[in-house]
Amino acid sequence: MEEANVSPDEAIQRDMETETPENQNEEEATSEQETSEDEVSQETSKQKPDAEQEKLEREHHDFKVRAQKAETKLKELKKRENIVREKVDFSSVDPLDLAKTVSVLKDYNSDELDYIQVVSKGKGISLEEAVITDEVKTYVEAKRQKANESNKIPSPSSSGSISVGDKTQDDIENMSSTEYSVFVKEQKEKAPVNRQGI
Repeated sequence: MEEANVSPDEAIQRDMETETPENQNEEEATSEQETSEDEVSQETSKQKPDAEQEKLEREHHDFKVRAQKAETKLKELKKRENIVREKVDFSSVDPLDLAKTVSVLKDYNSDELDYIQVVSKGKGISLEEAVITDEVKTYVEAKRQKANESNKIPSPSSSGSISVGDKTQDDIENMSSTEYSVFVKEQKEKAPVNRQGI
């Protein structure tokens, strides 16, 4: 009955005094968990932007490096293009000089022309001058002599074939057994008989 005359503030205070230590520990643990969860979520939210920021910075850096490489390569290609344009300036080529060069080089095959070009570049002389050097003359002469010698030697297949009468070795090999027997009889009849021992 006392409780009816007690004010709400007094009732709360009394409840607090009568709380057991277990109840207090549960409330403290619950409040600590809520606090630690809030801290973790705040740290995670801070880390997410940091991680995202780092990723974006890395991507930005990578793109910047790629762009610099592309610019460098473009400059290099432009330089090469200019060098090629300078080297192939057809306006400075005299048609008569070109005709003379062609007439000097017309008797050489592609291998010989390659060698002439190597000598020309190596010595820093024109193609016409390279043709009259001893190196080129010796090379061309040796190369042509070797080609002539290899053409003189008959191929093994043509020199190795045997012919008997009007039949070649291939003809004999391709005969049927009856054709071969007839051929052998004909050859025996045509062959001279050796009668020395009689």
